[in-house]
Amino acid sequence: MTSNADIIAAGKQRLAYLDILELASAVEEDEFRTITYTFTTPVATIQLIDTTLNGDVTVSVFVTGQDTPLLHFELKDCKNISAVDDKRGKYLEFLGQLAIGEYSRGSSRKEAGFRLYLEPFVRLEPYFKSGV
Repeated sequence: MTSNADIIAAGKQRLAYLDILELASAVEEDEFRTITYTFTTPVATIQLIDTTLNGDVTVSVFVTGQDTPLLHFELKDCKNISAVDDKRGKYLEFLGQLAIGEYSRGSSRKEAGFRLYLEPFVRLEPYFKSGV
């Protein structure tokens, strides 16, 4: 179970990624500290939802003319968010428990995540942590 201190530390860690998150075209925060970042391109809109109180992160990709997302990933207990700026571009790498079907927190599942590329192009790439 995640303690309050762990949740607070994770929230502070997320603040370190503001330089990449500044690429968002819109940012909204509700009274529950859920932050929604929207990245808009001519082809698609990406919505990143960071629920800081429980550490869950959701990303959805929408295309013009379609109300439901083309892609949708949910990470429960997102333990790590890394900001990367390398030869592939600028992106955020998220690691947690990928929600697939029925999920219960703390169950033994392989750690997985996704990479949200924001520069030089927008791309979403799922991955599984190797060696786990």
